[in-house]
Amino acid sequence: MTWDIYGNPLRRGHCEVHPDVPDSYPCHVCLSERDRDRQHESHMDREYNKHMRMLEDEYYFGQAVEEIRRFAREDVLTKISKEASEHLLRVALGLEELSGWSYVDKEGKGK
Repeated sequence: MTWDIYGNPLRRGHCEVHPDVPDSYPCHVCLSERDRDRQHESHMDREYNKHMRMLEDEYYFGQAVEEIRRFAREDVLTKISKEASEHLLRVALGLEELSGWSYVDKEGKGK
């Protein structure tokens, strides 16, 4: 005698997972659940990849803003004028405002 997954006697021609379904395993319910699970996994993979791309973009954006700020703050380029430094800082702040992102430094303080 065969048994379903719940430990009950399995009726001939019925699914082991869905004992009330008169189809052998895998029944139409098993197949539809499998398809639903695959679609969900595919959706979750897409969402994860989208989130990771957003984090990567945010990381590189933060690096660019920090580099612009460093140039403006320290006058790293000796030929850079005060006016150019102020312009670079305005560009960095404008990028943050346009993107809706706010760069946070390594200490967790907003810049």
